[in-house]
Amino acid sequence: MTESVLVTGSSRGIGRAIALRLAQAGHDIVLHRALPCRAAEVEALGRKARVLQFDVADRAACKQILEADVERHGAYYGVVLNAGLTRDGAFPALSEDDWDVVMRTNLDGFYNVLHPVMMPMIRRRAAGRIVHYFGFRLDRQPWPGQLQRLQSRPDRCGQGPGHRAGQTQDHRQLRRTGFDRHGHAR
Repeated sequence: MTESVLVTGSSRGIGRAIALRLAQAGHDIVLHRALPCRAAEVEALGRKARVLQFDVADRAACKQILEADVERHGAYYGVVLNAGLTRDGAFPALSEDDWDVVMRTNLDGFYNVLHPVMMPMIRRRAAGRIVHYFGFRLDRQPWPGQLQRLQSRPDRCGQGPGHRAGQTQDHRQLRRTGFDRHGHAR
């Protein structure tokens, strides 16, 4: 049984830091949209790594590539949904195409990645983890031009129960695991 973790958006920033921290913790890593040098970083930590290239907004590509990877290597222990994007700008100037791209990536990407891997993870009959990370600055409220990002992940912007001062449970947990607010390992 494999103990691999898929980390979407792992080419740079917090996704890269999460992948490296998970490798240090003893997991093999499935990198998403990363360069081969990122796999070498994981392998230098003594863990296996492989890179999958797909667009989280493309449902068919996610299904095909993820199902093939699970078939070949076994179900994942965990998935970290970190891939996301924004199109900065004032809302009145935001084009329909930009709105659609953000929604397909940030909202549909959740379904597109998890749907093909969920049942194999359940069939493992072993503990596993799914983390939906939403990177946002914690020291201030969202800045102008971020409406589309907030709308694509409304449960992650400090608006629901248990949130205080724009800080989500995910961010507090992330800090306890050794990352600062910019996604850098401490």
